[in-house]
Amino acid sequence: MRWLLTLMFLLTAAAAASGAELRPPAQVTAGKAFSIPVSGSGKATFYLYGPAHTSKRELDLGSEIQVQAEEVERAGLYMAILCGASGPCSSANFYAHAGEPDRLTLLVHPSRVPVSASNAISAVALVFDALHNMLLTPVPVKFNVSPKEGTPISQTRN
Repeated sequence: MRWLLTLMFLLTAAAAASGAELRPPAQVTAGKAFSIPVSGSGKATFYLYGPAHTSKRELDLGSEIQVQAEEVERAGLYMAILCGASGPCSSANFYAHAGEPDRLTLLVHPSRVPVSASNAISAVALVFDALHNMLLTPVPVKFNVSPKEGTPISQTRN
């Protein structure tokens, strides 16, 4: 992972010096296709590096680079690199965020509750999108507990 961060830094510095730019969208959602506009003319090679995917393809400058949904399925930091046949490479980093909440993992720890507390449960809810990316922003989760003997309890937490 350290080599990837070093590579990202070096290519970003080289791109800034050359004046060439890739401009990925400000908001990218994991598992959703998008495009990156590119100016110029001629042939180029496009590289995409991410948490669980790398790709390389030849393309014509002056059009948009189509990034397919399966190329950005994992949330995390990505680096797009464009190398023209007759010039330096340019790069841009972008972050793909998790999609809409879809799945919930509940971690229950009855042993973490103080001994003096009766009928208590300590629990943590982890929220994931449809592609198993964990959401890093608070999401309201409604907890419904129906004790065997007692009144049901319902609470919503972020």
